[in-house]
Amino acid sequence: MQWISALLLGLIVLTMPCMGYAQQHIHHASNDAEVSGPASILTARVPTASFDFNGRLWLAWLHGQHIYVNYSDDLGKTFSPPVKVNPEPEKIHHNGEARPKIAVDKAGRIFVAYTQKLPKRFTGNIRFSRSVDNGKSFSAPKTVNDNLDVISHRFVSMALDAENKLHLVWLDGRDFIAAKKQGRAYNGSALYYSVSDDHGVSFQPNSKLADYTCQCCRIAMALDSNQHPVILWRHIFANESDNSISRDHALLRLNKSGKAGALQRVSFENWAAETCPHHGPALELGEDGRYHMTWFNIHNGKPGLYYGYSDDQGKTVSSAYAFAGGSEQAQHPDLIEFNNKVYLLWKAFDGRQTSIKLMQSNNRGESWGDVKSLATTDKQSDYPYLLTHGEHLYLSWHVVDEGYQLLDITEVTQ
Repeated sequence: MQWISALLLGLIVLTMPCMGYAQQHIHHASNDAEVSGPASILTARVPTASFDFNGRLWLAWLHGQHIYVNYSDDLGKTFSPPVKVNPEPEKIHHNGEARPKIAVDKAGRIFVAYTQKLPKRFTGNIRFSRSVDNGKSFSAPKTVNDNLDVISHRFVSMALDAENKLHLVWLDGRDFIAAKKQGRAYNGSALYYSVSDDHGVSFQPNSKLADYTCQCCRIAMALDSNQHPVILWRHIFANESDNSISRDHALLRLNKSGKAGALQRVSFENWAAETCPHHGPALELGEDGRYHMTWFNIHNGKPGLYYGYSDDQGKTVSSAYAFAGGSEQAQHPDLIEFNNKVYLLWKAFDGRQTSIKLMQSNNRGESWGDVKSLATTDKQSDYPYLLTHGEHLYLSWHVVDEGYQLLDITEVTQ
């Protein structure tokens, strides 16, 4: 009965963690048609931001059935006219877990990845487009997954390394379908990967990195000092002692040739849920080699946010630090290392307002300072993210009817 209570509590928290955003998500999920009015960052869904090497802020976002890209040269005060990425309308995933991704290389090439919805429920394709003229136009989107069945290929994450290789990783349902046809049990999805070494002109054949991933959570990916991808995701672990499962977190590192190292389990809350919580982790790789990780889980019936670190690529992990939860309905954490400090960011909801909260560590995550409130709203809002450029730390956030917000929070952290 304990796992039933935990599951019910988890579902309540995950459907009501921030009432504004929950309402926004439900509304959007029921309306994939073209929306009225011109495409604008004010009415955008799930804008994702990235600084280029010259300090220009680029954003990829959804309006109706199109992905748009524009930029700001004054830190979000004004924006360039938006440019359409996909010329033909597509149904596109538009929640915070499956937002579009954007990256810009030193030559000014712009890369965009997103998930296209397919006709059947919970199905999709991983789509990719690029611009080689500084965002004036984009190539016709291509499908990266080489399995083209109408099944789940979703929740893409993208990283651009120092050699301008593009790394894409996503959750894929092809192995579940194959097992079902053969009468075999297969819990969840699989983690798939592809890389482009020609600036996005082509992608290498897909490779499977892991079986039995959770089906609907965002994937965290970062590059280590050798520019090798390190991937963190919610995984389905089998507990042989009682024949149950736990939706905890796993980590692996790819080598130079793109082969996966050993899968490492890095969270141990043993959340025995029979449903995907739609609540993925975040990952930051410190300059000193420490892996910083944060995630949502339910432990002994109590929902909360956790932080942990590893100094040996996930082989061993620090004790998990529960830093938020309970009545504040904490959700969707992010983290970053900046100027030898580590920052944790998250959303909280008190029944009336959503707050964006921040906490910092001055000693590599060994201990944490006081919680600071950065912003509040009583309107619908997206997930918050942390960005850095130069000597500044920024909060990236979007609020319905108020538009995109880039808040310089450097002084707050002094």
